Amino acid sequence: KHETGDDSGVVVAPVNLPIHTTNGAAKRVQPGMNIDPRNLDAGNPNPAELLDAGVTWVRFVFKNCDDAQLPGDLSFYETVVYQLRQAGIKVLMVINNESCPGRPTLEEHHRNRNEWQRLSVWQPYLEKFGVRCRTLAERFAATVSAFQIWNEPDLDPAPGYDPTLDPQIYGPLLRKAYQAIKAVSDAKVITAGFVRSTRSEHTLRRLQRWRLSPPFLVCRLSKDSSGQWR
Repeated sequence: KHETGDDSGVVVAPVNLPIHTTNGAAKRVQPGMNIDPRNLDAGNPNPAELLDAGVTWVRFVFKNCDDAQLPGDLSFYETVVYQLRQAGIKVLMVINNESCPGRPTLEEHHRNRNEWQRLSVWQPYLEKFGVRCRTLAERFAATVSAFQIWNEPDLDPAPGYDPTLDPQIYGPLLRKAYQAIKAVSDAKVITAGFVRSTRSEHTLRRLQRWRLSPPFLVCRLSKDSSGQWR
């Protein structure tokens, strides 16, 4: 996929990513596209356009900026997912800070990252995030094929913008999300999501201490020499 901005203006030739199996089975290639159903100007192709592009999967963030709007947001995305599935397109739904408002901010802790990243500071939000994951898994049990717990921004960190969680927070959050989803659906594949970087390599190594059973998949995006995300 090639993104311009935050999930907007997506210009795509389907990207074929081989999925390696461990039992000697043939590799599977499944073209996918990153979309944003909330963006009415760009980045929101209809199912017919997706099929014309050869897309078999779409990936998008479930966005909910206000808890009071959750019922409406659930209905909105339910319609989106239904239309995609009617067209034979599978859905990977991303759950991140845009999906569950109210996470602690650096500003609340005077930009002291060490204080901000204490587990005790995050515990109430982790509980809320788990509940949100379970709600989404229950609502989309029959229609969403996979969930991704995304950790890193599509844009580089900047003053006032650095939502990436360090391992000591992301690990417990990932476990909470995994357990919440699996409690209501055995069929879902759950992936951890990163932008490929030195920081994400460090995070991935540190995550080994939060072992999940069965193992979860990891998706890491990176930019090639032309600046496209892969």
